Order: sequence, then structure tokens, then C-alpha cells
Amino acid sequence: MKQAQSILEFTIIVAFVLIFISIFLNSFKLKGIEQQATYGVSESGTNTVVVPPMTP
Repeated sequence: MKQAQSILEFTIIVAFVLIFISIFLNSFKLKGIEQQATYGVSESGTNTVVVPPMTP
């Protein structure tokens, strides 16, 4: 059960991270820094978010 709880916690954390990334992307689009924000956040964000769930 502890492993299942940790997996649920990881999924919840990943969901919140994706929500925050989408909010930040929307704010950057409003400021007009569209390409730099999307490329920077997408590359770094996906790598950092996808790696931790695979390790356990």
C-alpha cells in the first residue's frame, strides 16, 4: 500500500506541475515572450517531470 500511496502522490505532484506550467505559459503568451517560454519550459519541464516517476 505504501508503494501505491507514493505513486498517487507522484501523479498528483506531476498534475500540479503541469497545471503550473500551463499557467506560466499562458502568462508568458500574454507578455509576448511566446517562443522562448514554450521551448524552454517544454524541454526542461518534460525532462524533469518524466524522469522521477520512472525511477521507483
